[in-house]
Amino acid sequence: MVVESFVGLVKKKALNNMVLDPSEVEKTLLVPMSFFKNAKAEVYTLRAEVKPYSIDDEGNKNIHFPAKELNLPLHYQKTWIEKEYQVWVYKYEGEVIWGLTALIINDLLKKY
Repeated sequence: MVVESFVGLVKKKALNNMVLDPSEVEKTLLVPMSFFKNAKAEVYTLRAEVKPYSIDDEGNKNIHFPAKELNLPLHYQKTWIEKEYQVWVYKYEGEVIWGLTALIINDLLKKY
């Protein structure tokens, strides 16, 4: 997936005429850039794993990819990718700004 972000200045009175596509935008927030420059984001680490099975709530192993039955190397019969991702979270006036939005803002702050 590729996401292209754009940064611009919008006059407050123009916001009344802004049309949002509800299938793409849940809501908009007006947050001054000075907030992001001065606020320290909370940073969390998520861990993602790729493995050919999952364990359900009853402890049963569910095979999603039959690596063993396909005689693939042992490496593919257990977790073969483990990666950690950082998630930035900003809290502004009762709203939580996180995920891709916070990642884009964090990247923007590094550049400007």
